[in-house]
Amino acid sequence: MLIRYCLLFLIVFQFSHIIASVSPEELLIKVRSKTRLVKDFQAEADIKIDIDFLKAPVSHATIYYRSPGQVRIKSDGFSMLPKQGAGLPISSILETEYYAAALKDEVYNGKNLRVIKVIPLADTGQIIASTMWIEEATNIVHKMKITTKSGIMLMEMKYGKQYQQYALPEQVILSFDMPKFSLPKSITGDMLTDNKPKDASKKNAVGKAIITYSKYIINKGIADSHFK
Repeated sequence: MLIRYCLLFLIVFQFSHIIASVSPEELLIKVRSKTRLVKDFQAEADIKIDIDFLKAPVSHATIYYRSPGQVRIKSDGFSMLPKQGAGLPISSILETEYYAAALKDEVYNGKNLRVIKVIPLADTGQIIASTMWIEEATNIVHKMKITTKSGIMLMEMKYGKQYQQYALPEQVILSFDMPKFSLPKSITGDMLTDNKPKDASKKNAVGKAIITYSKYIINKGIADSHFK
């Protein structure tokens, strides 16, 4: 009899856990509600680019964002930061119609995260699909993989207490594919290394960027001139 009661308790416990866990759609709505708190922002950013055959110095940039997807990066030097990696890309994805599916939960940086696949139902330009690692207690995305027509981009976000309520990160580690990579004309010879592929058109380059944000100015309005 005791064994039967124990089994019944375990079944009820597991079932209650399933009930308590919100659906993928409900969780994404909560995430979207948090990102909607940000109508616009301006922030300073230090950008460190890491590419096998390129020696790029740390550059400083001012990033302007306006919901849901206007982004402008103004840099004082060389920057190869993909546009999808700046601003608030989570908002751009969740402001369209999409299909959501729950994947297996994962532990990331000591946090239990829900993993949700998001597939846009309408043509969203470059983005084909995305996967989000979400902390259910805070409705914050800690990691996101974006599949685009140009390749795959992985974003790992770190948050500080000051801007966490807006889901704005202090740092983003961005890894991205660079298929058929061609060097911008602004690159000088001393920026190249011996690791440069002999035929860049036949070998994909993998880029990595570390973006450290500071001096956020949130919801104060941004002039149209910054996006021209």
